[in-house]
Amino acid sequence: MAARSQGATYGAATTPITQADFMKILSRHTEAGNALVVAGIVEDWLEKLLLARGRTISNTMAERIFEGMGPLRSFSGKIDVAYLFELIDEDVARDLRVIKDIRNKFAHTTQFVHFQSEHIAKLCQKLSNWKPDKANEECYRDRALECVNLIKAAVDRLLYASALKETIQDDDEE
Repeated sequence: MAARSQGATYGAATTPITQADFMKILSRHTEAGNALVVAGIVEDWLEKLLLARGRTISNTMAERIFEGMGPLRSFSGKIDVAYLFELIDEDVARDLRVIKDIRNKFAHTTQFVHFQSEHIAKLCQKLSNWKPDKANEECYRDRALECVNLIKAAVDRLLYASALKETIQDDDEE
């Protein structure tokens, strides 16, 4: 008898897959996509925070720093530098590392994984908002949104302070 491929484990060849089974399979695969997109949004806001805190640079310089082989190309590097310069606190940095780790588990596997997979569930339990009666995916999304809003508030403060500084400098020049 020939060996079955990994993908053939959803049901016997003679048993049709029901609509409910099909939707369950699709929804679990959607979890991976959601995890990647959510982490991408968080990482984008972290990059905005670093750019807001730094000096004004050209798009070319930003690409050299944040893309390709740049020093801040990785999510981890952005987290560490934001923490180093006190742009995020320890709790946010810890949760961002967990979000990054969960994203990596979904992104770097050939196996079928979802938020109830043991290794993903253990990571979700490290999130500061995790509760046993709350779905892991919901904890992940909610904490990611909280982190984005904290980062966005920091960006807003930095931009406001920069605008005030420019206004004061303009007044001094007059």
